Amino acid sequence: MANGPLSSEELLDILDPGRIRERPQFLPDVMRGTTGNSLIDFLGQALWSFSNESLVGSLGVSDAISESIKGDAASTWEEMLAGGAAGDWEELSSSSKAGAMVGGALGQIPSFFLGGLITKTAIKGVGAVGGRAINMAVKKSVPELIQAGKKLPIKKGVDVAKTLTDDAARTIVDDAFDLASRAGDIAKLDGKISQEIYEESMNQAVKANIRQTLEIVDEELLEGLSRETVRIITKNNPQNAEAIMKMLASKVPLFRGSEKASMLLGAAGYDAAIGFTMGTMRAGIAEIQAATWNVRRNEFGEYEDIGLYDFDLGKFASHWIHDALTEALCICSFWCSKAY
Repeated sequence: MANGPLSSEELLDILDPGRIRERPQFLPDVMRGTTGNSLIDFLGQALWSFSNESLVGSLGVSDAISESIKGDAASTWEEMLAGGAAGDWEELSSSSKAGAMVGGALGQIPSFFLGGLITKTAIKGVGAVGGRAINMAVKKSVPELIQAGKKLPIKKGVDVAKTLTDDAARTIVDDAFDLASRAGDIAKLDGKISQEIYEESMNQAVKANIRQTLEIVDEELLEGLSRETVRIITKNNPQNAEAIMKMLASKVPLFRGSEKASMLLGAAGYDAAIGFTMGTMRAGIAEIQAATWNVRRNEFGEYEDIGLYDFDLGKFASHWIHDALTEALCICSFWCSKAY
């Protein structure tokens, strides 16, 4: 033993020789936001992230404002919803981070529906200008109807393939789209009309027009051709935004010869358009929040005080393009399932 006064550890060793020395405990540099229960951590952060995303970040903005004024004494929405699992991203446990990602993804569903509605309205509006969508639908439907007529059998000397000329097919398709437009207006007025009743009414009306145009009396031939006509005009519906995108895709040189490929490309383009709209909405909302409350999301998706707001057109354009293209690529990942 060294000469001089004893240290506290040495004195304890003399008084209690059998004691077990405990290894020093070190606190981590970052205290994790956790309740100690992985499931509760996951659910707490999932609820918080879902609520915040579904309200386009309004709760996060409120928390950032409160914390900038009151500091650690602020009562936040995150603490109320996530409880002990609340905290900055680097403070969260692995379960909390997983919950935040799942909740954030689910919270974007309302934005997806709103983005879809805006995209549909925009596509249909552009298609209605100058009758572009209906003209494109007719132009695509006529050759398809002629091809369908060639597959029908010859009965009682009647060969539909020879009777169904370009002019005759154009007349049938024009009449069918007119009928579909009127039937659609009636269906909107009377929401009780089922899809089956709508399709059967369309089939009977189209059959009557075909009988008059081609002067065919055989019911089997009339039924087959009318069903094909209804199928074609339903697929090429100029009032359907996704159908318009698929018709546009069929004009792409590399996809003209493949109906399936053009449908896949059209579905992908439609989903990408919805994603682009969602990204545009996100960029616009973020700029409004920054201008109004001087807060903005950081690299972890958390809102923080940015001080005095100063609009920068270059940065805004960069954020907008980044968000819009990112959302477009993410939403486009579902195009395969939708195309089928």
